[in-house]
Amino acid sequence: MILRPYQSDITSEVRLWWELGHKVVCVQLSTGGGKTPILSDLINNHGGFVCAIAHRDRLVEQISLTLAKAGIRHDLICSDRSKKLIAKKHVRKLGQCFYVPGARCRVASIDTLVRAKGIDKWAAQVTLWVVDEAHHLLRANKWGRGLEHFTHPQCHGLMLTATPGRPDRKGLGRHRKGCNGGPCEGCGDGLADALVIGPPMRWLIDEGYLCDYDVVCPPTDLVAAEAPRGSDGDLTRDQVREAERASHIVGDIPSHYLEWAKGLSGVTFVGSIETATDVVRSFRERGVPAELITGDTDPTVRDHIFEKAESGEILQIVAVDVISEGVDIPALQVGSFGRLTCSHIVWLQQLGRLLRPIYAPGFDLATRMGRLAAIAASKKPKALLIDHIGGFCNPSLGPPDKPRVWSLEPGESRQAAADPDDIPNRVCLNPDPLPSGRRCFAPYPRTMRKCPKCGWHPEPASRAAPEHVDGDLQLMDPDALAILQGRVIPTDMDRTTHDAQQLAKGARPEWLGRHWRNYEATSTAQLALRDAMDRWAGRLHAEGRADYEIQRAFYLGYGVDVVSAQSLGAADATALKLRIDGSVNGR
Repeated sequence: MILRPYQSDITSEVRLWWELGHKVVCVQLSTGGGKTPILSDLINNHGGFVCAIAHRDRLVEQISLTLAKAGIRHDLICSDRSKKLIAKKHVRKLGQCFYVPGARCRVASIDTLVRAKGIDKWAAQVTLWVVDEAHHLLRANKWGRGLEHFTHPQCHGLMLTATPGRPDRKGLGRHRKGCNGGPCEGCGDGLADALVIGPPMRWLIDEGYLCDYDVVCPPTDLVAAEAPRGSDGDLTRDQVREAERASHIVGDIPSHYLEWAKGLSGVTFVGSIETATDVVRSFRERGVPAELITGDTDPTVRDHIFEKAESGEILQIVAVDVISEGVDIPALQVGSFGRLTCSHIVWLQQLGRLLRPIYAPGFDLATRMGRLAAIAASKKPKALLIDHIGGFCNPSLGPPDKPRVWSLEPGESRQAAADPDDIPNRVCLNPDPLPSGRRCFAPYPRTMRKCPKCGWHPEPASRAAPEHVDGDLQLMDPDALAILQGRVIPTDMDRTTHDAQQLAKGARPEWLGRHWRNYEATSTAQLALRDAMDRWAGRLHAEGRADYEIQRAFYLGYGVDVVSAQSLGAADATALKLRIDGSVNGR
């Protein structure tokens, strides 16, 4: 298997961390970026015993087929029935069987490892374990218990995931920040000692390794009630089910699919089996062939459904969670997202299913231009994402290629939503249909005055305050703007002028010294703040952004318009300056 350049860089960095004494390395690579070649290369070039671990019993077959496609012969730790089914699938898919009893590489599920007996002798020889979808792995859960079998002093671990974070904000690292990892066995929640970050998703799209996407965000009444979240930090199953029952999502999903993507192969994500069953029925009633997949679907039935989706025999797979991880079906052209979630981990895992490219034949896939041309000539030049939960306009979720900050620390693996430069989207509500006859419903950044797709310009309901125009001072009523400007603190006032102004306001002469010291502190803080604002705005000017876009970006990012910022007192001005410095220095 030939690695792409960035995949080769990742494997080299993993080996370097191992050589430096970091026994467990976590690799982050966007869904569709090619984690399989990485794990296959590291397994193939490892001389000792290896265990590749699935996080569900039903995914042992999937990992086995992955290794088989890479030419890796391996043993299986599962039931005899499963072994026979997997061996038959190897032959059917690849023409030969790669299941070899006693092979140095074995595949098992974590549940099997936890309850397995009589494997300690073999497990003590294992010098490499590999886990895909490794964001599940914590020291205190079944993963920690299962991995305790591997006691060899030279044993290393490889964790692979597109999203090294968790909704419950627990970290995947063995040690917390500031811990030197001395004699303690680990003070973190996880087991990883080092994190290797792959290229950003947008780079993978621009280089032709993933396909680009279009998105529509039709109106929805699917909203979860405000309530405490579950123990994992996400909505509970009951919350999701109740929200679905109270909405029109069962009818909305087929209606918008038929409006935007009729005839395209797709997947629909919902949060409960009851809703999924109803959505399947609704699709079929409208003439769309659809099938249901859940975590309890028999692997043979599931494979048959996938094959029918690839052949075009069915047009919709309606899934409850199970397809959101570890499923590779490039033929999917459209995704309907109706599974409510507060977790950008769940959200990204689902979005990533749609961005795997289809390459038309006859192009040089070794070059960027060849890959892009092959995608453009395929039946899937772009994926279509139909957002039924408002995810694209939710700052905690956002687009799949939005810059994100990943860390092994608890609570720190997150998208860059806390970054002031992370601008929320709005949805175009143009009442007039496009030439296609459809409404626009495109998401676009709130820094823009009009929709870039259709040109619609929503008129602000009021222009009397910055919040009514997203801080765009050029749109404000002149009188309201004049009031704001009158509050700006001058920074060049001399003592004589200052004292005269204070006396005119009724200040006592004995107070003038204190007022002057307060003014000096405020003007010093304001000068520092304005310098930081100039540096922040300067880089946006260099990117070609218009003044109104910069004003909007500042307001949306920092919660204060650029004029009102110049009226802040010393403490608030200093605090804002530090926030801006953090944003500028972090780029």
